[in-house]
Amino acid sequence: MSDFTHDVVIDAVEKYGQAWGEQNVDMLLDIVTDDAMYLEKPSRYYEGHQAIREYWTNTIVNKQFNLEFRQITEEMVFDKENLSAVVKWEASFDRGEPGSRRMHGLWCVICRFTEVNGEYKICWLEEYWQSIKTEGQKGGNNNNNKGKQGSKGNSKGRNNWNKTQVIKPGLKANNNWNQQKQKGKGKGNNNNQQQGGVKRWTAKK
Repeated sequence: MSDFTHDVVIDAVEKYGQAWGEQNVDMLLDIVTDDAMYLEKPSRYYEGHQAIREYWTNTIVNKQFNLEFRQITEEMVFDKENLSAVVKWEASFDRGEPGSRRMHGLWCVICRFTEVNGEYKICWLEEYWQSIKTEGQKGGNNNNNKGKQGSKGNSKGRNNWNKTQVIKPGLKANNNWNQQKQKGKGKGNNNNQQQGGVKRWTAKK
């Protein structure tokens, strides 16, 4: 069996992003164990292939389009002894119909691995994320955000879930996301494109 390395984690996260972009549930299930635990948020979790398949089928397939995905490998927290890592990625996608409401967020994810038939697979995936607004999007969905945050019953105890943050282009925290998005514009309409570390999947018409 090969060693558990940074590359093992990076490869698994890249396959996760590819599965998300291609809306390929089987590709996702290929990187997790049969009894894997998938925590989409602290109060919502899915255990095992069947539950994870149903979650992705009901939430992602034909509901999230035109994904842009970038793994932030330099911020990984790697724990070889415990076969685990905390990884980070940035993603943007259309929610609903292609070209409709655009979502942009930053994910921090706990991944635990186990060895299965000589390879490492994810046995625990725990997501934490927050939505992000770039400077150009500031004020775009204020009414929607106020609706989410205005309810005292929903805001208490959520630990700032889906908290909106304004990020100015070029700030280190955003790793020049907007600048990278501009690279390669007009270079074709392949369904899977990659420029500047950002991978893109375009919805098929």
